[in-house]
Amino acid sequence: NSPAWRLSKLCTPIFATPAAGIIDPDSTDPDISQYAAVVIGTGESCTGGVLPTARVYAIYHNGNAHDGGPFLPDWPAMPLSPLGDALPLPIFVGATSSPTIAATAAGTYIGVGTTGWFPELIQYRAGHVTETTIPVLIALNAIGTSSFSSLRNDGNVQYILPVLGVIKVDELGFNLFNSQVLAMDIAAPYTHRIDGQVEDLPLLVTQTVADLDNDGAREAIAGSGGYLIHAFSPNGGEPPGWPKYTQKWVMAAPAVGDIDGDGLLEIVAHTREGWLYAWKSAGVACPNDAANSDWWRYHHDERNTGDYGADTQPPSRVTDLIAELLDAGQIRLTFTATGDDWRCGVAASYDLRYSTDAGADLSDPTQFATATALGPQSITTPGGQTATLTVDAPQAAHFALQARDDAGNLSRVSNDAAVGAADDDTTDDDTIDDDTTGDDDAVSDDDADDDQIDDDADDDASTPHAGDDNGGGGCGC
Repeated sequence: NSPAWRLSKLCTPIFATPAAGIIDPDSTDPDISQYAAVVIGTGESCTGGVLPTARVYAIYHNGNAHDGGPFLPDWPAMPLSPLGDALPLPIFVGATSSPTIAATAAGTYIGVGTTGWFPELIQYRAGHVTETTIPVLIALNAIGTSSFSSLRNDGNVQYILPVLGVIKVDELGFNLFNSQVLAMDIAAPYTHRIDGQVEDLPLLVTQTVADLDNDGAREAIAGSGGYLIHAFSPNGGEPPGWPKYTQKWVMAAPAVGDIDGDGLLEIVAHTREGWLYAWKSAGVACPNDAANSDWWRYHHDERNTGDYGADTQPPSRVTDLIAELLDAGQIRLTFTATGDDWRCGVAASYDLRYSTDAGADLSDPTQFATATALGPQSITTPGGQTATLTVDAPQAAHFALQARDDAGNLSRVSNDAAVGAADDDTTDDDTIDDDTTGDDDAVSDDDADDDQIDDDADDDASTPHAGDDNGGGGCGC
């Protein structure tokens, strides 16, 4: 609602979700290289050239408040839109798909779509816009939204989008429409990694990606008007158990995540009629301690940035922090470590705090903010494993912590851990935490307090005999 964002120049309908990201990180202008720009297409149809064109804008982070105007150099981009405003519905006019962003060493790529035309990529580098039309057979871009992913997790990025072509002939006969989900290398857009056939119009479809079968390749997951959700693999085909039948039209992007905390991915999707589905998969949520998916929901992430590579996933919340009082005011803290992206990876640091107030509840963010900080604690324990830390905090009554990842994302504040005595240990193992009275003796002499496994009723018999476990055989000779 800031006046800086009341852009009177964008006076046509906007049906798309904006993307936000740094689109020229090498620019010498800090307003471009250090702040995210907002990228948005509009419902404009402009004439004057050989064919009508649409408009896609890149807007400075401070909008109209930016000296020299709100738009980055060489913007707006002007992708072709040959149908112009010939179709009567505004949603079919201009650049109506939601833009997506992928920054690479070769420049930043922006995926856009105009109704009734081939897929297009906008490249932005060194302050210049370059537009590339990708004539994919006779496929024409539907009103869907693109995604980006490294499908083989090898650093090469693919451009994924739904397309609507014309005329398909297969074993079922002749069909006027040829609906597909395509994935192509952004550096070589004529190189297809996925050619997935869907049953009906991919209207408003967006793909998410995840490795659902642990073969090292991520699948492109998308629904359609054909009542199915597919998971197309760059290795060809689909994982076992796919596609999924919903009985209804699936327009929204499926979401991917470990919703039950079992370490495996679930896929969640809803239909146009309002049914919500969730399916289990065999895909490990954190393969090699890294996040499985690199485009896990509509427009990439929880903030809807549409920016491939944006780190928006915080560490998950620690829920089992325990604080035990040792000798000389030392406190032993034990908890299940969290990760860099939810439970995946290693958190960059932990903000550990305590209070001497016996009535404190440091799980309350307000109380945590005013508690005594022990400084950032660097713990290299991967997410899901037990972490232990010993600190000096005389008079401490309560502890809590908050994890931070390497992008500065914060977890929610942990549970409150009231300081208590160390847990009793009644295992006769002679370790220093063995609390069984008079029972810590590692000498194998068969005394009553001997914890060794050779205890027997005939303690310290001078001559080995049957029944004496300390005799090495006990046969009486």
